[in-house]
Amino acid sequence: MKTVILYASRYGTARQCAQDLAKLLEGEVEVFDIEHESRKVNLSECDQVICGGSVYIGSVNAALRQYCIHRAEELSSKRLGFFICGLSQGEQAEKDLKNAYPDRLLSQAAATGIFGTVMRPGRLHVFDKLIIKMVRKQMELDRYLTGEGNYSTLDQEKIRRFAAKMNGESLPESVAPEAEQPEKE
Repeated sequence: MKTVILYASRYGTARQCAQDLAKLLEGEVEVFDIEHESRKVNLSECDQVICGGSVYIGSVNAALRQYCIHRAEELSSKRLGFFICGLSQGEQAEKDLKNAYPDRLLSQAAATGIFGTVMRPGRLHVFDKLIIKMVRKQMELDRYLTGEGNYSTLDQEKIRRFAAKMNGESLPESVAPEAEQPEKE
């Protein structure tokens, strides 16, 4: 099985996730930066396509979204997976995922994922630093502070589960706690 992973990354988290997925997927895998690579993506030679990008101020990268819209017919003939990376969580993250890709494609996806993000304040543009400073307390970002001064909500387990679904493995949605055994007297 051949898989193509198309991604667009503002600060590197979507790239990291695409590379992590490539290591977990079975068969041949090619990874393409949809914005910055000159190589042409040949979808006719692959069995499945994964698209992933970072969400910035509620929108996924425009180049990635436009690629999906313009190639929807060709993409719809493939086994598909879609993921996003970003600060949003819960219902807002679900909305971001839904808005990121065409409904027609998203509805036929074998796997979808919301993987979180890694923010490296030293790499952020001035405007982005200002936004983070304003929402830091509201979003309780300090609880995600790592030893390196970065904020990380990246969930490797979600990446592993996404890859397992793309590999055709059936997974339970959640693991039920073991039944309690009655105490013996």
